[in-house]
Amino acid sequence: MSWEIKKYLKQQLAGEKGYYIYPAGTRTRFALAYPNSYFVGMSNLGMHIIYRLLNERNDTACERFFLPEKKMQENYEKTIPFTLDQNHIDQPQSESAYPGSAC
Repeated sequence: MSWEIKKYLKQQLAGEKGYYIYPAGTRTRFALAYPNSYFVGMSNLGMHIIYRLLNERNDTACERFFLPEKKMQENYEKTIPFTLDQNHIDQPQSESAYPGSAC
């Protein structure tokens, strides 16, 4: 992850109230993903309720994930691969690496 992205995310977190941080390995980690930007996701009351309820449990550490902001999209594209199967992207489906797949 680039230093620009880290700096941007740290600035967002610094302005936030009510987040939880737990020592690594003390709780089961849970990823709460919202399919939009941070600002849209943080405007969602349901997201806040689920995040709080999960973190109030003694066995769970919930972290939130959002899509990148449009202005940061290019930085993410340079640092994070968008697929785990990059070797097969350009292959037609008939040459798929998955046995039994129909075309």
